[in-house]
Amino acid sequence: MSAVRNQTQAADEAIGDPSAQTRQRLLEAAAQVFAEGGFRAATVREICKRAQANVAAIHYHFGDKDGLYVAVFREFASRAQTRYPITLAAAPTDPAPARLRSFVLALLYRMLDDGVHGCGGAILLREFVEPTHVLDEMARTVVRPMMDALRAIVRSLLEEAHPGRTLTGAEIDLHTFSIIGQVVFYKHSRPLLLRVSPDRVLEKDNLEPIAEHITQFSLAAIRSRRSLGASPAHKSRSKRP
Repeated sequence: MSAVRNQTQAADEAIGDPSAQTRQRLLEAAAQVFAEGGFRAATVREICKRAQANVAAIHYHFGDKDGLYVAVFREFASRAQTRYPITLAAAPTDPAPARLRSFVLALLYRMLDDGVHGCGGAILLREFVEPTHVLDEMARTVVRPMMDALRAIVRSLLEEAHPGRTLTGAEIDLHTFSIIGQVVFYKHSRPLLLRVSPDRVLEKDNLEPIAEHITQFSLAAIRSRRSLGASPAHKSRSKRP
């Protein structure tokens, strides 16, 4: 056994928990607490209670609550990419509509997974409304790559639907944001939807129909002649008294 391993085992024993799973239990307990109430409302005491560890374990493994939060974000961002890669089964050479459907389904899985793997999606959404020191890293390492992947799909779809048209970044972004907004709606509104439309099952095993609807709805909008804005003739008519 190496000196480093000896030191680690001694430290674990010193804090009263010799289990090699201490760090993992802390990560999973913290992910649940952060997902439920956000970073600011989460307490070290509650995290330790759920992890069956003591406060010294957090100091040893992560330094403090801030360090634990960063570690949780990185751990669950990695898990989400491994468990639900944003392209799922779609290949880069697949038709753009198939790639769009895979993207939408992967994002739904990330957002609506009720298990511990779904904590990453909940933490991500909390960062949108209650930003912390993690938001910059989240934007750079998770959100921007995801948005760029969807932008590429949207560009392909627009080019197919409107050949010869010069596309602007703003036009591509509008469609990109709209697609993501449809997915996020199901996450944000889930508690209300379960009350006003209880027959609509929003469980992980029943997300494909939702993904198909969002895909077809978005494709119809992208292929519409109005998807890139009103025509000059329409604009001129709208100014008439």
